Parts: sequence; structure tokens; C-alpha cells
Amino acid sequence: MAKRRLKSGQRQTEGVQTSSRSGIWRYLVTFTLGVLTTASVSLFTSQKFHQQEITPLMSSFGHNVIQRSQDIDSKAGSRSVMELLALPEEKLSKVDILELNLAVAREIKGLENLDYNHYKQVVDSWTQQFLQWLPVVEQEFYQNPGKWENDINFARMGALAQWLDQAGGIAYIEEQKKAKEVQYTDPSHLLVYGLIDTKRGTCGNMSVLHVAMGRRCGWPVSLACVNAHYICRYDDGKNIYNFETTDTGRGGFAMERDEGYIKEFNLSKRAISSGSDLRSLTARETLAVFVNLRARYYRDTNQMDLADRDYSLARAIFPNYRKLNTMALPCYVWRASELFEPGEFGHPTSFFSYLNSQFPAERRYIPPQHTIDDVMRMNEANRRRMEAQNPSVRPPVSNPGVPPLTGPMIP
Repeated sequence: MAKRRLKSGQRQTEGVQTSSRSGIWRYLVTFTLGVLTTASVSLFTSQKFHQQEITPLMSSFGHNVIQRSQDIDSKAGSRSVMELLALPEEKLSKVDILELNLAVAREIKGLENLDYNHYKQVVDSWTQQFLQWLPVVEQEFYQNPGKWENDINFARMGALAQWLDQAGGIAYIEEQKKAKEVQYTDPSHLLVYGLIDTKRGTCGNMSVLHVAMGRRCGWPVSLACVNAHYICRYDDGKNIYNFETTDTGRGGFAMERDEGYIKEFNLSKRAISSGSDLRSLTARETLAVFVNLRARYYRDTNQMDLADRDYSLARAIFPNYRKLNTMALPCYVWRASELFEPGEFGHPTSFFSYLNSQFPAERRYIPPQHTIDDVMRMNEANRRRMEAQNPSVRPPVSNPGVPPLTGPMIP
């Protein structure tokens, strides 16, 4: 699973720092955090600034949280993944994303007793604390809307990311920040319970927390995939903002346009047109992503049977998720090697003949064949470049007794 952080080399513009790379916005000099004490919050919330704009937001949150507490679902927090998948789409879309994530976690051996109500109460409390500070953001936004895309919703979402970073203490797992490759042998690094327990996580669970809190505020936020990376995507039908939930510890918040992610992750047109990447996921697809994360844990702990089962389930739910297909491939090969003898059709060794039949030579890319003379000319050109850069390099001494080599190279 990839992780992403913005590069340095940013310029200051009217209190807003933006990255020099196209499409990336990084807000470092942002909202006043000195008012996070109870007294300061009380002082700001007692003021009557922009009351018309603030009230709908607070009412939306109030309705959201009160409705959750009043409409008590006796099965909430106890349903299995399969029971959740059996729900009709409309009902599944109303299930708390925390419940979806914890349902996947509870089916891991040793995590059967994870308490959804406990984690729900924690996230509800964090959301209420954030909303006590939010009027400060509202005030700063209306003083200079141009700093925040002239969109109060953009400012609010950015404020949530900043609050979780600086007030909530949420951060990326330190030892994984610069790792080129990670073996996820601890499921708490991928699923949201681990982030809530330790306040340290990865894109797999940090994005989930942002979505869970954003939805508690009544905002249209969802998970979105960027290859093997996950982000919090705001989409109200008019504006789309991608919030980079893993960019913590530097103050402010990070938002990146679609074109920025396309360039950074080298996403093809098919990655977008297929519905795999940079799209708000449905509840069912979100559940598939969580099952996929559990499969990654099983794969990295060499529990290949469980990994293959989870990848198969996730692919059945969200077949167009491209990275899921590539992650599942090693497990499929393992399963085939377990079920078939070498030489039988179905064994991994038989894949070659099948692939050759489906993708004949004329449809495959064939590297150009170079003669030995071509290679010698390239070597000579490289030598001359080296000699120009380093005069101590001398041309090799030729042996006149050795005839020149000709003919095609053997591939």
C-alpha cells in the first residue's frame, strides 16, 4: 500500500503555502489553533458572527449524531461482513463506515471482541470537540474567502484535517514513513481500530477516520482509491476536493487535484474510465476495500488460504478495482499450485501457453533486435561521453588478431 507526502520547495502566497507542483495545494499558515482551550472556544462560540452560515452546519451535525443515538439498531456493531453485504444498497449506505471497518477487523483471529460502540463513542466525542472549534474557522474564512477557494466547505474540510493533526495528534506510523516496502504483519496498521487506539496509522485507516468524522458533520465525503493509496474525497456535485490524510506533522492540511494524483501515481486513462481510481466509492465498494486490506495482512503473514479467500470476495464486490486484481495475483498463483500437478492445465506453469494463445506475438511488444555492430556503436558513443566527462578514461586497446564479430545477437 503506497503512502504519499508532499515534497518540499513551496512558496509563500498571502498566508497560504502552495506546492510548486501542478495541482497540489498545501495550506500551512492556516487556522488559529491557539483557541483550542475550553475558555477560548467558549469565547469564540459566544460571538454572533455569520450566524446564518454557521447554523446549518451545526444543525446538520446535531441531526446526524442525535439520529444515530435515537434510531438504535440492535444489530449495529454485531453484523458480520456477509450480513452487511446482504443488506440492500440503500440500507447499507446508511451504515456507519466505522461499523463496516470493524466488522472486517472482528473476523480476524484475536480481534473478535472489538467493541463498535466504544469506537463510535470515541469518534463521536472527537467530532463534537472539533465542532466546538469550527466557528473559529468560519470567522477566518469570511475574513478572506479567497484564501480558501471561496468555498466554506473547503475550509471546513481543511479544518478537520488540521484538527486531527494538531489537536487530535493523529500521525503516520513513524517507522514506515520512508520505507520503500512494508510488510503489514499487524492488522492495526491497516484497520481503523488501530488508529483510534494509538493515534498512529496509514492511509488505510487515516482516510477512514476522516470520512467517519466528516459524515458525522453531514458532509458528502467518501473513500477514494489512488492505486494502492486511499484518500478522503469531498464531492457535493459541484466541487471535488481530495484531502491527503497522511500528510501530518507540518501544520495545516493538504489537498490535491485529480490531475496531481494522476501525474504522481502515473495513472492511465483506463484507471479513471474503468471506475477504479479517483472516484467516490459506494458503501459496498468501501467494504470491499476493507476486505482487501485484511487480505493484505493475511498475505504478508503468509496465511495464503485466508488471503486468497478475501481477495476473491473483494474482487467479487469491486471487480474494477485495478490494484486489487494485481494484489490478488500471487494468491491465485499459490492456489493454482496447490490444486494442480505440474503439467496439468491449471497449474501456474500452464499459464504461459494460455497467455501465448490469448496474446500472440503480433499483439505483444517485441524489443528491437540489435546486431553486435549496433551494440559496439552504442558502447563507443557511451565511452566517448565518459571520456569527455573524465579525461582519465582511455580507449581500450584493440587486438588486431581478433576478427570482428558480426551477425544478430542471441536474445
